[in-house]
Amino acid sequence: MIANADGLTMQIPNDAAYVDIVMNTAEAFAAKVGFDGQDSARIRLAVEEGVTNIIEHAFEPGERTLFTVSFVPTTLGLRIEIHDDGLPYMPPAETPGDVEKSVGTRLMRGLMDKFSYVNLGAGGKTLVMEKYLARGNAVSAISASEAESYHAKATSDESPARIPRTIRLLEPGNLAEAIEIAQCAYKTYGYGYFYPDIYYPEKLLRMNSDGTMVSMVAINDLTGDMMGHSAIKVNGKGDKVGEGAVSFVKPQYRGQDIFGELSDFRVRQARSMGLKALYTQAVMTHPASQKGSFKAGFIESGIVLAVIAAVDWKGFSLTGAPQRTSAMNTVLYLEDFPEVALYPPANHAEMLGEIYAHQNRKVAFADAPRSGEPEEKRSIVETGGIPSSQYACVRYASIGRDAAGVLLGQMRHLARSGIIHTSLHIPLQSPFTPMLCAEAEKLDFYFSGVCLDHDGRDMLMLQHNNCEIDYERISTASDYGRRLLEYIRRNDPGERA
Repeated sequence: MIANADGLTMQIPNDAAYVDIVMNTAEAFAAKVGFDGQDSARIRLAVEEGVTNIIEHAFEPGERTLFTVSFVPTTLGLRIEIHDDGLPYMPPAETPGDVEKSVGTRLMRGLMDKFSYVNLGAGGKTLVMEKYLARGNAVSAISASEAESYHAKATSDESPARIPRTIRLLEPGNLAEAIEIAQCAYKTYGYGYFYPDIYYPEKLLRMNSDGTMVSMVAINDLTGDMMGHSAIKVNGKGDKVGEGAVSFVKPQYRGQDIFGELSDFRVRQARSMGLKALYTQAVMTHPASQKGSFKAGFIESGIVLAVIAAVDWKGFSLTGAPQRTSAMNTVLYLEDFPEVALYPPANHAEMLGEIYAHQNRKVAFADAPRSGEPEEKRSIVETGGIPSSQYACVRYASIGRDAAGVLLGQMRHLARSGIIHTSLHIPLQSPFTPMLCAEAEKLDFYFSGVCLDHDGRDMLMLQHNNCEIDYERISTASDYGRRLLEYIRRNDPGERA
């Protein structure tokens, strides 16, 4: 057992006799971090499931070895990493015993706030689970009458006189401002916002403290009221590409170009952070978010259909019952990208060339090998997502000989977990991307577009949806957006059926 300032790491024999020791350690460490008895018990149970799964399924019968369990305090709570060098992870087939394993996985997802498998190829695999400290969210203080009056202020069609405002970063540790951001998110989106952490002010402050989020706010100079919020999200300090996200403007301040001024400030902040590009996901339930992104200089790169759970969009007059929300992926290059060789699938090469030309990016398309296979036996794959939105993303950092089998296993597993939308990101710099794309399309994946990975690599985006999509209700705010949507619709297996 190794304890240091970063947490605690245990090396455990793959023997069921040690499970209780790990469970007791998990519960005690959770209590030390600050979790109450109920959440500490949830963490204990999730760790029991994870450790038991590895002992029972990761190694050959009779094999004796060690695996590691790490407990790492984070700004939001606790991260648990269970790493082993055993058999590659493959979600189970439909046998009675394997259904039990699937139930265990669903249990871990339900007990923890974040859950993902990271396949490290020859480096083994890691199960990552996170639990957030429950301090209570900020929306419980909002009464129904207050929320209704809030939206009533946004019904006028008149162009309001400009209100003097200040655009600045969120003040470090300012809990009152963080509470107002959380309440603003609720009043705009209800509980349907894609990033659920935004409803918890202390989590928002912690993310701003550790640099994984940089929040900026617009403040009314006359009243001190917060008018809107936007942010840059990154995975870590070394990222080259950030996401422009968590953007909303209070309904009574719409028409003041708050979003535009926040966007300009966000770009300046991104440059000061040394980022090479920003991307956004502009919702397609209404055109306002897309128009704001285009005005800020962002360019279309793809469309992710049905990615967000159905939302009652406050302050917008929409017809029909809510359906899952689609998003327009857009990108803003903050510096010139060097020309790179990419390997597009032949059936999408023309469209991919069109997208890069639309972005004024110089790329060189190369022909993939007609035969052969990757040198690496195992792919490096990360699967994560947001369970509350029934969303998952499978990202291939590298493609090995097991790539198609891993994808099939992941999809079986995600289907059992109730996932509705799955995004698949494949590196276009790999000559084996066309092969994996073809295998994915056999599983009813279809075109989504391109994006940049957090390290700046070009990725092909495919998507898989387990829901009905009414294309006529998807709003596009540009001619090229409509062109992208038409292409995607032609490739959608549900439309061809």
